[in-house]
Amino acid sequence: MFVPSSVANHPPFSFWSDRGRWQWQRAPTSTPRASSARSSWARTASGWGARSPAPAEEHRDQYGLRLPITIAPYQVHLCRLAGNEVQGIADKLYDEMQRRGVEVLYDDRAERPGVQYADADLIGLPLRVTVGEKALAKGGVELKRRDSDNAEVVAVDKALEHILGQIETLFEEVSARVVPVELA
Repeated sequence: MFVPSSVANHPPFSFWSDRGRWQWQRAPTSTPRASSARSSWARTASGWGARSPAPAEEHRDQYGLRLPITIAPYQVHLCRLAGNEVQGIADKLYDEMQRRGVEVLYDDRAERPGVQYADADLIGLPLRVTVGEKALAKGGVELKRRDSDNAEVVAVDKALEHILGQIETLFEEVSARVVPVELA
C-alpha cells in the first residue's frame, strides 16, 4: 500500500491517497424492520476508482496500465530506492512537485527496485521518477515515460523543470489526438 509519510496515521479500514479516501461503512437501512436482515456494506469512493473500467481495456500492455495523463489518478510516480542520501533528495523533490501543483504518488516503501518498477508499470502512471544511488552516481534522477522503453538521467537541480516539461508534452500529445466534432 502506498501511504504518504504525512498521512501515516490514517483510520483503519480505509485507503488514503492525496486525491481521495476509500472507506468501508455500513449501508443505511430503509426501514426499522430491515435491521434484523443480514447487514450489507457499501463502499464510498472518491477519485479514479469510481470511474468506468473502459480506459483499462484500451490503455494497457503486458505489464499493466498505460494511462493517458488526462485520466491518470496521478501524473508522476516517484520511486525512492534505498540509499544514504536518497531520502532527503526524494523528499525535497516530492515537496517541490507538490508546491508546483504536480499530482505525485510517492512510493517510499523499502522494496527492491524491481518490485517498485513492476508496481509502477502495473499502476500505469504516465511518468516515473526514480531517486536511487545508481542514478545519483550518474549525476541525477531517472525519468521514464510509461509509453517508452528508454529512461534518462536528469540532474537533480534541473529535474523539476524537466518533469514539468514532460507533463506539458504529455498533455500536448493527448490534445493533438483530439478530433473536433461538429454537431448539426
